[in-house]
Amino acid sequence: MGKKRKKPNRRRQEVRVPFPTILVGVLTLSVVIGAGYMSINIRCSGLGKQIKLQERELVETQKRLMVEQDKWASRTAPINLERALAHHGLEMEMPESRQVIRIEAWKGSKDTLALNRRQAR
Repeated sequence: MGKKRKKPNRRRQEVRVPFPTILVGVLTLSVVIGAGYMSINIRCSGLGKQIKLQERELVETQKRLMVEQDKWASRTAPINLERALAHHGLEMEMPESRQVIRIEAWKGSKDTLALNRRQAR
């Protein structure tokens, strides 16, 4: 029997190219940052459109408010109130001072109202 020849180790003969882990890491990081930027950009664009739409609605609502306030001011003008009373056949008198209860803002708190009944007695 002869000596068995050992097969040379092929791994030792192959030339290995080092895996560029730094390059893969940089590329992965740039992809993640790019995707995040695109996501934020899309959200901001959507929010910008919503803001513009709501601003247009606000302007329209403010215009309607001004129209309604003008209508209310004209309807509550003393001469128009007298016309409305005459049209409906109502006769009204001004109340006496003892019948009037004044509501004033309480000095201690802005949110609380107090009744001032000094004139009612």
